[in-house]
Parts: sequence; structure tokens; C-alpha cells
Amino acid sequence: MGSSAGFDPFVTADAGAEQDLLGTESTILRIRDIEAAEPHEDTHRPIEATTVLHMIMEAAVDGGREFVYQRPREYASAILQLCRAVRPVLEREPLLKRLSSPLYVFGDIHGNFCDLYTFMKNIISFGELNYTAADLLFLGDYVDRGTCSVECITFLLAYKLLSPTKMTLLRGNHESPEVNGDVATYGTVSFRHQCLMLFGEDAGVKVWREVNSLFRHLTLSVIVDERIFCSHGGIPQYYGGPDSRLDILDKPGFPRLEEVQSGSADSDTKEYRQFVSDLLWSDPAETGSSLNEHGFGANPRGPGIKTFGKRAVDTFLANHNFDYIVRAHQEKSNGLRLSDSARVITIFSSSDYGGHQNSAGVLLISKGKIRMAIKDPASNAHTYGHEGNRRNVW
Repeated sequence: MGSSAGFDPFVTADAGAEQDLLGTESTILRIRDIEAAEPHEDTHRPIEATTVLHMIMEAAVDGGREFVYQRPREYASAILQLCRAVRPVLEREPLLKRLSSPLYVFGDIHGNFCDLYTFMKNIISFGELNYTAADLLFLGDYVDRGTCSVECITFLLAYKLLSPTKMTLLRGNHESPEVNGDVATYGTVSFRHQCLMLFGEDAGVKVWREVNSLFRHLTLSVIVDERIFCSHGGIPQYYGGPDSRLDILDKPGFPRLEEVQSGSADSDTKEYRQFVSDLLWSDPAETGSSLNEHGFGANPRGPGIKTFGKRAVDTFLANHNFDYIVRAHQEKSNGLRLSDSARVITIFSSSDYGGHQNSAGVLLISKGKIRMAIKDPASNAHTYGHEGNRRNVW
């Protein structure tokens, strides 16, 4: 890690351990020489990102299972500065993005910083995201339900600012103020509640609002290698005729909605909201579900939310020449579930979700194959964020 790399929370303070990781001293010097000769986009690391990362790691207790801040108001101020700095980066992101493998794909994080940090620490090469061969794709739901929502979302936003081309953040159904601000439903694990408890009423509301103002700019779906479709929940509904569903996202006038499940009667955005809702909220249909002629049906999650069955999957994959649909949105006991003849892959990256003792998973798409890294929960864990024992997948 040369002097131009700046702060990195993954770098060990043990010189011997660093030597084991990087190899010989000549290897370290070679890396430093390359850094000096070929500056990359990260040469001048944004102070807003490094400040937030410093604060998170300094406050971490017991491997990131909890955080104790000595100066929470300074942390709040740093987050607001980070939001302002990363905003133009997110505003330039397309709603439908095309990526190439190799690529790591994360499912729901849900405020589980310990799992997020464990995966990132193992994935990032030399403690530097720009040295990592694979890019990173996150499928949404960074906040709510876990105890460290503030740390998870600010950690990811900081790395997005540091390495904007290496990381893509999709929008999940919880990246919307009507959901993550619903304290009545989510209580102490609501993102809004955690902001208020950490920063106080005034600063907490400012942080919550500023972060939510960024969510409208997050990408909605990704196509990997022109063969794999990725979204948080599922696929947009099909109504028959020419299939132009994905062309809609490329339209310049597609609105970047602040709220998705809005009670507003705004007829101008109604169809757009349904389209986004399908991408963020829908689920694969259970066997025996009642579906329409195109393979879509009602979802018990609520009014206007859909499920998609085999016919819907067949049509979508055939019309767009895709092989797989990769999505998140649902807890799975092993961090992964295959459905619809193994063409729909559900990935979940938060272990011990709600004390359920589920594993967490991350996909690696590389060389025409899809592999999975699995992190098991601790056998005696009953709360979010317990590291547990990883399987030998690295």
C-alpha cells in the first residue's frame, strides 16, 4: 500500500502479517512503483470518504458487532459531507447498467456490518479495491432490520466515492423513506430510529433525509455479460405484445422516484412507480399460486406487489436472450436459493437474520461460471452481526 493509497481499514497494523500477504519487499516496492508511475482514479482519495471510514473503524467494538462514538455530531457532519460528495457520482449512474465479469454479487445486507466487513475483507486485494480483479455489485437493502444500518450504508457510500467504477449499488425496497422511516413497523431496527438515537433529533433527521435523497439515484437493474439480469426483487410485468420492458429504463424521462410505494395519486408517475415496484418488491411465485396468462400474480406483501412464475421467467429470459435472473429480497437458510429450474438465483448476505441462524452468501460470476462464498452464523448467535465460522470457500 503506497503512500498515495491513503487510509484503508483493511490494512493490518502488523508488519509481519502485511509481509506474508504481499510477499517479498521487492513486491511491495514494485506495487509502490506502479502506483507512482500510473496514477489511477483513487490517487487523490476524497477526504469525505476517508474521514467516514476512519470514524467507523475507530468506533467499532468487538469486530464491528457494535459501535461506540466519542463524537457522534462530528460523525453526523462527516456523513452529510460524504452525501454531498457522492451525489454527483450517483446522479451519473444509469438506471439500467451493463457490467462485465468477474463480479462479486451481494444480496441483502440489512444493517449487518460484521458480515459486510468480513466479506469485503476477504474479497478486496491488498486492502485496495482498485487492485481487486473483480467488480462489486450490491443488490440493495442496506438498511433496516439490523442494528448497524448507519455504518453499513455510509461504509458503502464511502467506497463508492473512492472507487466509483468498481462498485455498483442497486436500490432495494428499503432504500425508500416510506419504508426505512417506518418506525412503527421496524422499531429500534428502523434506519430512521437509529439515526435519531445516534445523532439526536435534529442531526439525526438531517442524516436520515440526506441519505434518503441519494437513494432515488441508485441503479435499478444490471445486466451482466449480456446474459444475467440482476435486480433487488424481480422482473417487471409483461402485458403482451412487443417486449420493450428494459427499453423503458433507458428513456431519458424515466423519473428518479423518491418514494416507490407512495400513496400519491400522481397519474403521471403511476406506471413508473409500478415498474420500479416490480423490480424492487416482487418475488418468485410459490408452487400452485394463482397467476395470470403472462405468469404474474398477487403477492401477500401487499397491494400492487407481484409474484412471477415459470411462464413469466420463460418469457423474460427468451425475449431478452438471458440465461439467469439474480435477485435478493428474501432470507434463505443457506444464503442461496435456486428456483424455476435453477434459472432464478436468490442471494442473501446477512447471516443470523432475526436470530434465524441462516447463513450469508456472496456470488462470484467469473469465467462463465457462478460460484458462491458462504459464511455460517455462530452456533450460539441470536443477534445480528455474529461472525461465526466461514466455510473454506476462499
